Amino acid sequence: MDSVRQASGFLFYTVGVLLIAFIVLMKRGLFVEFAPYLHILDLPIILITILYAGSSLYVSLSRGKKSLPLLLVVFVPLGVFFAVFCWFNFAMPFPTF
Repeated sequence: MDSVRQASGFLFYTVGVLLIAFIVLMKRGLFVEFAPYLHILDLPIILITILYAGSSLYVSLSRGKKSLPLLLVVFVPLGVFFAVFCWFNFAMPFPTF
């Protein structure tokens, strides 16, 4: 689980900086052609964030021991949370800039 936490942490910071840079550039009127990528990057950053937060919470609560009930308690609500975000993403129209 620690390797999942480290990999998702790296991806969280990398994709997060990229997403913030896209948003800032678009708000300034530069690189407006990146607008479709903002619609593509929202679900991956949410998934990466959920993996990073869930694995960090599991590692801190398990204290080096493996616990399936704790794993389910942490990741099942986060999976439902991600499913709700997927539903929001596909059920509602994209905003226009």
